[in-house]
Amino acid sequence: MPTEKPMPPEKPRMGRNSESPGSYLVSLRLSTPVINPGDKVMVQLFISGYGNIDGGKLFCSPSDKIFDPTASKIISDLKSENEIIFWGANERYFSIDGVVIGLKGVKFPSWKSSTPFFDVPNSSNDSPTTFTEILTYFKQDPGRAPINFELQTFKSIKPGKYSLDIVFTYFNGVSWVSQTKPVEFTVQNFLERHATGIGVIGIIATVIGLIYAVIPFVKFILKLFS
Repeated sequence: MPTEKPMPPEKPRMGRNSESPGSYLVSLRLSTPVINPGDKVMVQLFISGYGNIDGGKLFCSPSDKIFDPTASKIISDLKSENEIIFWGANERYFSIDGVVIGLKGVKFPSWKSSTPFFDVPNSSNDSPTTFTEILTYFKQDPGRAPINFELQTFKSIKPGKYSLDIVFTYFNGVSWVSQTKPVEFTVQNFLERHATGIGVIGIIATVIGLIYAVIPFVKFILKLFS
């Protein structure tokens, strides 16, 4: 006997107080806060919260001319295959002047509009999980967040502290809300990059210095007993 497909949810969010004004925050996962010139800055971006939300966009503004736009990309948006929904539908290059990312989602017939902010199936109605809070896995994909940044720094970038400011804006059903979240990282200088090697050289130099200091003393002792 064929199994009937489950009916799609009546609304994107079915949890308690889901119609109340929404409150959402950006959460960032930075692969490493310390890099060398020419390294990539890898960031996974999630959006956590609940309640009414409409629209939604992200404006990403980097420090001046630190990322190579021809080798930097943003991977985002939802796609489906064989009724499986997962992140990573689109890739785009990262503009040196910054980029605006619209938050595309999915839409069932009973929904007013498409949205990425919908309940994960089988999550609790008392504390539901939204799709923008999870990684998705598909085939050989290592795991995609809602927004994935792979930003290539220039090899000529100077050592110091840098940031990528991310502004998240959405309508919560009553008013527009904006939040700024910085991605902060440090580019190491020559001494920091080669600290281990320099430390080893220093130890070797110290040992050699001690040897040369001890040799005259040893010769003096040998003369006393010769």
